[in-house]
Amino acid sequence: LAEMEERLTHEANQLGIGPMGFGGATTVLGTKITSLHRLPASFFVSISYMCWAYRRRKMIYRDGEAVYE
Repeated sequence: LAEMEERLTHEANQLGIGPMGFGGATTVLGTKITSLHRLPASFFVSISYMCWAYRRRKMIYRDGEAVYE
């Protein structure tokens, strides 16, 4: 599984998507794969992506008007 993790990380970083989709060399910081004995109907995939840093907005509410920055 370690080889597959490295391969997926390398290939994803070759896409040039970059942080937040703005382009760049690093799209994926790491890939983690685990295995469990399961029925085929209960397989799952979990993906965590992006960074919370760009998920902020600033709103100033003054004199009954909202201004977003």
